[in-house]
Amino acid sequence: MTKRVFLNRVVRGGITAGGASVIALAIATTGLGVTAASAQQEPVAGIDTVVVTARKREESLQTTPIAITAFTADDLAKRNVVTLDGIGDYTPNLVFDKGTGGTGGSTSTQVYIRGIGQADFLFTTEPGVGIYVDGVYLPRSIGSIMDLVNFERIEVLKGPQGTLFGKNSVGGAINIVSKRPGNELEGGVEAIYGSFDRIDVRGHLSVPLIEDTLAASIAVSSQNRDGYVKRVLAGDELGGINSKGVRGQVLWTPGENFDFLLTGDYTRHRDDAIANTLIDVDQTGSLIGLWNGLVAPGMGVFYDDSYITDDPFETNSTGPNFSDLDLWGVSGVATWRRGDLTLKSVTSYRNQDAFFGHDSDHSPLTYFEQTVKDDQEQFSQEFQINGSHFDSRLDWVLGALYFHEEGLSTYRIIFTPGLFGALEMLPTGIIPGLGGMGNPIHPALDFNGAVSAGIDNDSYAAFMHASFKITDKLSVSGGVRYTDDSKGYDSVLERFEAGVVTHDLTVEESWNAWTPKFGVDYQ
Repeated sequence: MTKRVFLNRVVRGGITAGGASVIALAIATTGLGVTAASAQQEPVAGIDTVVVTARKREESLQTTPIAITAFTADDLAKRNVVTLDGIGDYTPNLVFDKGTGGTGGSTSTQVYIRGIGQADFLFTTEPGVGIYVDGVYLPRSIGSIMDLVNFERIEVLKGPQGTLFGKNSVGGAINIVSKRPGNELEGGVEAIYGSFDRIDVRGHLSVPLIEDTLAASIAVSSQNRDGYVKRVLAGDELGGINSKGVRGQVLWTPGENFDFLLTGDYTRHRDDAIANTLIDVDQTGSLIGLWNGLVAPGMGVFYDDSYITDDPFETNSTGPNFSDLDLWGVSGVATWRRGDLTLKSVTSYRNQDAFFGHDSDHSPLTYFEQTVKDDQEQFSQEFQINGSHFDSRLDWVLGALYFHEEGLSTYRIIFTPGLFGALEMLPTGIIPGLGGMGNPIHPALDFNGAVSAGIDNDSYAAFMHASFKITDKLSVSGGVRYTDDSKGYDSVLERFEAGVVTHDLTVEESWNAWTPKFGVDYQ
C-alpha cells in the first residue's frame, strides 16, 4: 500500500503580562490526510487534577461518575491537535471522520461513540453525537469541524446525556469550553509549514480593558494546503484546504455575582472537494450495464475500470471540485450567583451557507456528479439553575431549552445521463419490462435531477439531574428529561430528462417523551 507522508515544521510563540516569550520547534511525520505530532512527555509524580464541567459544575475528572475523556489545551498542543476531528485519534470508543463518503463536503463530519452516530449529512438526519460549544448545540454535521484556537478544554461524554444537556443526542456529547478573557495580557502564535505548501497560522490575544470588569479576546486561524490527489486531465488537485476563521469574546463582570460573555465567530472555507480516487468499477451492476449498453455506444466510450489510475494519488475526474462554507454565529452567556444557587442563560443564533461539488465517477465522462447547496439557520435559548446544599452533599441542576431551526437544501445529481431517452427509444420486449415510448417505469430510472428539501424544526425540553452523597464513597444520582419535538419537512424531486416531478410532499410530525436516568456510584 502506498503511503504518502506529510512533513511539517511547527513554530510556537507566546506572550504573557511580563513579556516573556517561548519558541519551540518540532518536526512531525504523519499518515495520509492526518496531521499529528509525536511529543515526549516529561515524567510526573502522581496524577494531575483535571477539572470538568460535564455535570454543569466544576469537579474533578477522576471523581465524576460519567464515562469522560477530557483534553486540556496543553494536552491538545502536545499532540498537535489543531482541528476538532483530531481528538478521534486519542479518544477510546470515538470515531471522528472528516469528509468521508465523497459527499457532504470537506467540512462534514461522521462522529460515532461506542458505535452510535450518523454518517449522513442530509437535512433528514441529525447527528447521533451532539457537539456543543460553550453550551451552544451544533445540529448539522456540515460545519461542525473547527480550528481549536484558544479553547480551554474538550470533554467527550459517552452515552446519552439528556438529563444534563438541553439538546439531547443518543450516542454522547462533545463539550467544547473556550478560554475566557481575563485580567492578564496574554497571547500566543503558532505557524506550521509543511509539504504541499502547507502554511497554517493560528494566534490569540487576551486583553484586560477595565480591571476586574471588562476584558476581551480574539483568536484567528488560517489553514492553507495544496491538494494531494492530482486530477491529471483537469490539471488541478483534490484535498486542498483554504480556510480562515476568527472568534472574538468580550467578558463583562460588573460585580462578583454576575458576568456576561458575548461571543462572535466567523469561518470561511474555499476548499477542494474530498480527496479520493477510483479503485474499482463493478460492471455487473444493472445501471452501469444499461448505460454502457444503451447510451455509451453512441458516445464511443464506456464507463469501466479503464479509468482506474496506476497511482493512488491520481484521478481522471474532470467534474465539480469545490467545497465552500460560510459559517457565523453569536452567543451570549449570562451567569448570576447567589449563595449556593447559580442561574445561567445561554442565547445563540447561528447561520451557515454551504456549497460543494464532487465528480463521483472519477472519469472524464459525465456519468456521476453531485453538487449540494445548504442554507441553515438556528436560534436557541437555554436556562439552567444549579444548586449545592447540605455541605455540598446534594448537587442538582434544573434546565429548560427552546431550539428552532430552518433550512433549505438543493441536491443536484447527474447519474447515468441519457438513459431515460435511450429507454424511450428502445423497442418493447428487448429488455423485459423496459422499452417503449411512455413506459411508466422509465421516469424512475431518470437520475438526472434535483431534490429540494426544506426543514422547519422546533424542540422544547426540560431536564433535571441530582446527585446525593450518602457517604464519602457512596453516592446516588438520577434525573429525568421531557422532550417535545416538532418537525416540518417539504421535498420536491424533479427528474429533468423525463420532465416530471415524481414527488412533492410536505410532512409535519411531533413527538414527546419522558426519559429517566438513575445510577449508583461507589469510589
